[in-house]
Amino acid sequence: MSLGIQLKNVTKKIGSNTIIDQLSLDIHKGEVVGLLGPNGAGKTTTIRMMVGLMKMTSGDILIDGLSVSEKRSATAQKLGAIVENPDFYSYMSGLDNLRYFAKLQDKKIGRQTIDEVVSIVGLTESIKKKVKTYSLGMKQRLGLAQSLLHRPKVLILDEPTNGLDPAGIREFREYIRRLAGEQNMTIVVSSHLLSEIELMCDRVAIIQNGRLVRTETIKETSDQENLVKPSSQVVMELADSSKAEQILQEKLPTLETQSRGQRELLIQADKETTAKVIHLLAVQDHPIYRVRDSQQSLEDRFLEITDEKGEAYADAHSQ
Repeated sequence: MSLGIQLKNVTKKIGSNTIIDQLSLDIHKGEVVGLLGPNGAGKTTTIRMMVGLMKMTSGDILIDGLSVSEKRSATAQKLGAIVENPDFYSYMSGLDNLRYFAKLQDKKIGRQTIDEVVSIVGLTESIKKKVKTYSLGMKQRLGLAQSLLHRPKVLILDEPTNGLDPAGIREFREYIRRLAGEQNMTIVVSSHLLSEIELMCDRVAIIQNGRLVRTETIKETSDQENLVKPSSQVVMELADSSKAEQILQEKLPTLETQSRGQRELLIQADKETTAKVIHLLAVQDHPIYRVRDSQQSLEDRFLEITDEKGEAYADAHSQ
């Protein structure tokens, strides 16, 4: 599978501060990758370097095989981006806005191309209306249309669903998936809406303290525990998780358990073992309030990884 984007040991320093530290990442054509990280992790800096708005201190970024450092103009022709909220002339129609931006492009963009991108983002019926009548979702779609005018190979989106209602977010997600699937476009999305990233992306890359700490496919994230063990995770809500854990360790020493606060116990067990656990606790007159399956979401994984890495980073720099 060919690559749409390559980050090769990218480093960005401002004064004595290292904002991005030796960041390397390969993103394939037709892939939608979510760029995640806590506030201040370096996501926006990375995106700004990808689109050529900020210079790298060292390393390089390749867009469809071309170096951003060495061939800025050529890579710009291969890139489409929404880095901030799209800004349009509100007194003009959506179509006139796109015509205006098309004229600013180096290569000639005809009406047929404009009509095609308008159709892709679902604005055909509204494109002749003035932008001041557009909803926020429609403006986001018009911004996406603008970024597609020159038929880019790579699309970079920084918080593209900010301010959208659930219906608008869903529509935007569908357009992104269609572009990746039908146009074989490489797409990078940065967002704080982890549940949306989970639905939109094929893979996530997690950045913390300017470093890439983990990449995972969404399937790996949702099936993380099942990839490790054939049994499933079960969460039990109990009167006292520590006491229940002690009972189970005595009766079922091979059972894997993990206390999650005073009233929750996580066990690794199939259905038969779960039934045995319930029976053992009932025989011991230990109250069981609720039993449910535990499926780790992207949010759970993100918080687990960033907390773990953050502690490791803090420990390393305190020595």
